Amino acid sequence: MNKLASLILAVLLGATRPTLAQQPTTAPAAPPTPTVRAGIADTSPFRPLALEPPNEYRGASGLPGPAYWQQKADYTIRASLDTATHTITGEETIRYTNNSPDTLRFIWLQLDMNAGSPDTRFAPLTNPRIRPEPGFRAGATIERVTALRTAAARGRATATPLTWRVNSTMMRVDLDRPLPPHGVLSFAVAWHHQIPLRGRTGREHFTTGWLYQVAQWYPRLAVYDDARGWNTDQYIGSSEFYLE
Repeated sequence: MNKLASLILAVLLGATRPTLAQQPTTAPAAPPTPTVRAGIADTSPFRPLALEPPNEYRGASGLPGPAYWQQKADYTIRASLDTATHTITGEETIRYTNNSPDTLRFIWLQLDMNAGSPDTRFAPLTNPRIRPEPGFRAGATIERVTALRTAAARGRATATPLTWRVNSTMMRVDLDRPLPPHGVLSFAVAWHHQIPLRGRTGREHFTTGWLYQVAQWYPRLAVYDDARGWNTDQYIGSSEFYLE
């Protein structure tokens, strides 16, 4: 081998030896497996959204589909305010149109004025905001609930008492007959309740007299939709509303 060939071989060997020396001798460690605990919900902000599959009522984005429907509630309300006892007394007639494909055998109403009632199970959350007063009792008193129907022969409206049950700030009313799809129900609700001192619905005294701020003061229909059926989330005073 001549000197030139020996020099080229030495250069080649010198260039490859460091490369060979840099190769890892052991396999890299596998990344740690995340710990998954049974029964613990994933609260990560990057978790997959739990979306319902698209159907004829709603598309994959949640937008209304070709068969989307929404219930309708029309109110006629007669009410008065007694400034001596700070009491609202009212009677409302609700015309409820069932635009859903379901037959309804009961309906739910929201009694938001019950948020501060001592009878609600949320009293510890809401009562601290209500100042105690002699003779004052928070919450609504439901006097009666009746279905209003017109007899075809006589043309007169008849009032049929309905059974109701109050569950904190919600009230379930059992119908005397099923309400079919596209059916219409007219019913009346009579009630009264006092207005507390201050608050979203409240009163405050000035030198010129009482100032009343009245909100969420009458029973109103809860939402019935294709996503959840009856929406019966309770009202505890720190949220807004999902309404028809």
